[in-house]
Amino acid sequence: MALTFGEILDRIRIIDRDVTELSRLKSRLPADRPYSSSLQISFDKQINELLNERVGLMELEIIDPPSWILGVPTIGVPQETPVPIKGLFPSGDLSKEKPDDQDVINFLRELPKTEIHLHLEACVNKDTMKRLIAKNGISVTDEEFEAKFNFKDLNGFIQVFFSSNPS
Repeated sequence: MALTFGEILDRIRIIDRDVTELSRLKSRLPADRPYSSSLQISFDKQINELLNERVGLMELEIIDPPSWILGVPTIGVPQETPVPIKGLFPSGDLSKEKPDDQDVINFLRELPKTEIHLHLEACVNKDTMKRLIAKNGISVTDEEFEAKFNFKDLNGFIQVFFSSNPS
């Protein structure tokens, strides 16, 4: 099935809108209801499916891209002179079979930074949290643990996580 560039862009816009809407709806769910965790998981699953579709669309090869993407001059449209960007290509030679540690560090430091979106709440289960608490010598009753583990937002999770990892 062949899609035009415009159709791909439109689908990406729709996906972005849907992800924003689903995230907004997910954030409004109460955390203390019996149905909350299954709904949170459903929202996360749907958001991840949409984001995977978006990644797939972004990786498609465009057969006849519009000239504005390629930077092809268009008659009557003034062209700007490209300005070289300092640090456009990360420093550090990674072409060797075993790159030096400093080259890897330099390469990583020079990479453009992006926001990382991660649902930490889905990454640490109760058993792992209990092991971390025990490992760090923190005593918590089962009731306190259950109350603490029922966090309502990311900040609540971070407080619980760092209380079990004092270092």
